[in-house]
Amino acid sequence: MNFQGNGMGRIWGALALASLAACGDMVGDYPELMPTDRLLAEPALPGHATDAGRDPAAAGNALDARGRSLAARAGAAPAAGD
Repeated sequence: MNFQGNGMGRIWGALALASLAACGDMVGDYPELMPTDRLLAEPALPGHATDAGRDPAAAGNALDARGRSLAARAGAAPAAGD
């Protein structure tokens, strides 16, 4: 074979061969992209949600007391219209 020119044909041929080699399936049919068992699962509720469901006023009072405690520790007044 007598190749003339700057060898661009060989370079393009090598690139085409490399790109075809990259098309092989090494994993299987399809990799697991998204964990659908976790995405479609029912949301986990925090522990205090059951207490708030039983007695919303008590949960609100506990949150207000915690807010006052944090505000006192920070030395700030409660926010207006809170």
